[in-house]
Amino acid sequence: PKRTKFRKQHRGRMKGI
Repeated sequence: PKRTKFRKQHRGRMKGI
């Protein structure tokens, strides 16, 4: 499954893509 690679780093920046 698609898991979030990045944790909520910033408000909108690489939002767990």
